[in-house]
Amino acid sequence: MNSMKESDDSNLPIGFHKESKEMIMRRDVIDQPDILQPINELDKSQQTKLIIARWKAGQWVDMIYNDELITAERALKEVQENTELGQELVRISFMGYQIKLEGLMQSNK
Repeated sequence: MNSMKESDDSNLPIGFHKESKEMIMRRDVIDQPDILQPINELDKSQQTKLIIARWKAGQWVDMIYNDELITAERALKEVQENTELGQELVRISFMGYQIKLEGLMQSNK
């Protein structure tokens, strides 16, 4: 079950603007995908900010990790406290997002 509010896909953070480096929403790149900074060029800080913004926008799904239920609230707390679990959750979420974004960009060509 999703612990955060649901969000329309066009309002989801999708990445960072190539030039301004500000976070941008999917609606911002639909007609101009070239403004998006390549996902493989994001540094760890940008990756973490993007994943947290997506979690807060409703892109979190509660999961079991090492026999514990991890809710969105717990995930955010772990990231804010820079724990090993928080770093792992961001890493896993970012890898999944990267795959999703690559598919989205391919379908827009």
